[in-house]
Amino acid sequence: MILTNPLLLMKKIKFIILLVLVAFAFKGYSAYIYMRSNTSQPWGVNNNENAMTGALGAWTQAFYETANPVTLLVPTNCFIFMEGGDGNATAFNTFITTNMVAIQNWVNAGGRLIFNAAPNVGANITYGFGGVILNYNGGASLASNGNAAAGQAGHPIFNGPFLPCGIAFTGNYFAHAYVTGGAVTNLINDAPGNSLTFKAYGAGRVMFGGMTTDNWQSPSPNSQNLRKNIITWMACAVLPIELASFTGKQIGVKNELEWSTQAELDNNYFTIEKSVDAENFNELERISGAGDSHKLLNYSYTDAIPGSGGNYYRLKQTDNSGKSTYSGIIYINRSATLKAIEFADIRPNPTSTNLYIDLTSTENIPVTTEIKDIYGKVILQNTSEAVLGTNCFDLKLESVSKGFYFVSITSGNSAILNTKFIKN
Repeated sequence: MILTNPLLLMKKIKFIILLVLVAFAFKGYSAYIYMRSNTSQPWGVNNNENAMTGALGAWTQAFYETANPVTLLVPTNCFIFMEGGDGNATAFNTFITTNMVAIQNWVNAGGRLIFNAAPNVGANITYGFGGVILNYNGGASLASNGNAAAGQAGHPIFNGPFLPCGIAFTGNYFAHAYVTGGAVTNLINDAPGNSLTFKAYGAGRVMFGGMTTDNWQSPSPNSQNLRKNIITWMACAVLPIELASFTGKQIGVKNELEWSTQAELDNNYFTIEKSVDAENFNELERISGAGDSHKLLNYSYTDAIPGSGGNYYRLKQTDNSGKSTYSGIIYINRSATLKAIEFADIRPNPTSTNLYIDLTSTENIPVTTEIKDIYGKVILQNTSEAVLGTNCFDLKLESVSKGFYFVSITSGNSAILNTKFIKN
């Protein structure tokens, strides 16, 4: 077919250029591999295969007994999930022990790897990569629960693209072994130890786990979505956007969200979502994306009516085909209020004419001043805008009778100053 419409021709050329750029960026990586023993499925189920299909679509099966490391550990195979659960533990251990140097070199060059084994036979397994050990010694290694490690609730594996997911799981058992050593980042843990950890290694990344297959884990479908999220995050799939940052901060009575992208591919729009419990999110606003971009772009959104306590936010990105991915979750705690007014005082005291209020503010913020008599009656009320830096407000008191009075200064629900003065 010959394209005669110049707009269609330009669109096709642009699309081809994007494909070339993506291929260059990912160094020709294309293949996803799932490995297990050819003697049996781990725990008698094909749940890991279902997770691979759900997360990635097409992938390739390999077996420890027949795989050739020379053709397996190549740049075109960018992601490998090596499973050693149940009776697969022996073949898994033999393969990774024999080929550990080659496996580490492959990851160092940019490969992405999951080592996961919930053994039902054998003993400890050396995961390598600087001293990582999978600890298995029968019943003492079993974990009934798996929870997001401290500070990791916002990690992408708990937040999409497959939802609902969550950060707390149970099982019979959730894990059969735990990971120690190697200066790793803990992602999921509970007694007796860490059931999922992560480590950046050279140009690649590797994940170490002791988790069972997701049919042993609850709740459902959360546990199945967790497995697919793990695979999605670890795999070298081309995502619609490359998110450089996503941050939030409290500014006065509002919450300010900012994020930036390093690249966008077919990006239609962002949805800002908010929650009070990090589980149930509601849409706040949609902001248009850039479509296709290969430069740093900055975005922002102001939540003018945040909750008084904890506020959780995440980004949902939707491409032109309607498919969506999610960012990690950020948290702004408004109960730990930032003190916008660093200093406030009155002068002179006593006074006969004017009362001056001096205050120093870290931002532009409205402040309300009230003067009450000893019976609580409001004698004077005034609202002014404090600006960044030093401020001085002048209250004229010529018409106020002599006596004792109280002056209070507030901003929103926050009390700044409450003190007594004398009018002569």
